[in-house]
Amino acid sequence: MKRIYGARVNGALICDFLRSAGDMRRARKNGDIDERFIKRIMLAVTQVNGCALCSWFHTKEALRLGIPQNEISRLLKGDMDGVPEEQAAALVYARHYADTLGRVDAGAWRYIVNLYGVRKALGIRAAVRMIMAGNAQGNIWGAFASRLKGWPEAGSSLAKELSVFALDIFGVPFMLVWAAYSALIRRIIPACAVSDEIS
Repeated sequence: MKRIYGARVNGALICDFLRSAGDMRRARKNGDIDERFIKRIMLAVTQVNGCALCSWFHTKEALRLGIPQNEISRLLKGDMDGVPEEQAAALVYARHYADTLGRVDAGAWRYIVNLYGVRKALGIRAAVRMIMAGNAQGNIWGAFASRLKGWPEAGSSLAKELSVFALDIFGVPFMLVWAAYSALIRRIIPACAVSDEIS
């Protein structure tokens, strides 16, 4: 079922992603997570959120990366049979994160950190946060497109759609400035960089 969120939730998801973007860059640069691993996370989360646009895009990218069609189809049905064993726990965590809208059980997060190590766990969480923000945007824009065709989506309204568009136009630029400032502070004061590891 497609999950359609208003401006408040979209804004929170975008902020979460921006806070974690550096974690994903570091994890990729250090080889902790690769493109296929990220793509599996994105497919698993997209299945929970029901974003047709993201499903189409990430299926195409997964095929380009050599992930078998049958594995992609299973992930998009919520079935993780056939995924690499070492990635299965991350995909379960990703689905849990999507199911709870980021209100993850503390024990689940500790398990992921203990299993993968802090740096890789932060990279996994960043990938989840990226696709959560992408799914939320894809679903609201898709709902607006359906409305224009005369088929309003259940769970959406014109006010909800317009509130997100206003956020995208007026709020996201400020969020980007805030994220750049936060990244600068973390470089200047390294102790700030670890504060997000346990939250």
